[in-house]
Amino acid sequence: ETVEQAILRESKEYIPYPVEEAVIDYLPVSSVTGGSDESKKILLIFTKRSDVVNYLNIFKRVGFKVKAIDIGPNAINRAIKKFKDPSEKRILVVNIGDVNSFSTILWDDMILIDRKMGWGENNITEKVVSNLDIDINEARKFMHRYGVDWSSAPRIVIDDETCVMQDEDIPAHLYEIVSPAMEELNREIEKILIYCTSEMKGAMIDQIYIIGSGGLLKHLNAYVHKSFGIGVKPFDPDLIFSHVETLKETVKDNFPIFVIAIGLALRGFDTQCAIMN
Repeated sequence: ETVEQAILRESKEYIPYPVEEAVIDYLPVSSVTGGSDESKKILLIFTKRSDVVNYLNIFKRVGFKVKAIDIGPNAINRAIKKFKDPSEKRILVVNIGDVNSFSTILWDDMILIDRKMGWGENNITEKVVSNLDIDINEARKFMHRYGVDWSSAPRIVIDDETCVMQDEDIPAHLYEIVSPAMEELNREIEKILIYCTSEMKGAMIDQIYIIGSGGLLKHLNAYVHKSFGIGVKPFDPDLIFSHVETLKETVKDNFPIFVIAIGLALRGFDTQCAIMN
């Protein structure tokens, strides 16, 4: 039995629709040797064939020729590998979205695991909505203005004339509101760290990147570092891109939400460099 035949057989347990309706691919992620046998692990990639055909038809109608269909973890790995410090070998990338987030472990420039997390930025904004009785858009503005400032001591000082809390006191009270949701994020990250330590025989993550909309949230990097004692930093390739005059300031100021787009673009960039060399 070939590897591809084995994957097709095993994938029936994971694909929630008939395999005949799916486009299936895989990435090798690690090999664990035990005695004379070798157990291979792969990252299973699948999507509905009809969705792929629909997207291909859209590109065809507008005159584009599709050379490849890629996935988010591949793009993340490509982007991080391009801009990371050479000393960073075992990396956890937390891609935070509004509803869901994904954790991707990169191990020596290979994808070890990509896992959906039961947590999104809405977990904290909904706490703000319910406690302050404001709409979700206003709550998001609050969070991105003040962030999750866990280091501020809460005070209650109300201006006598305006009856409004002083601006410097807001972050601490905001953190009190969202702290239960932040603990939920900690539990999700802890799950993936425990899995990683177990899977890789005690080896530990040495760097965390926070990307997506969460990468723009003030104080989040410091909060995660405080919680786990692991270095945390945003994705910031500004040193590479700063000489590109045509790069819009909007993109430069929001690199965390463009990681996948940058990684997808680098696929073509790396191919062109290989051709030129």
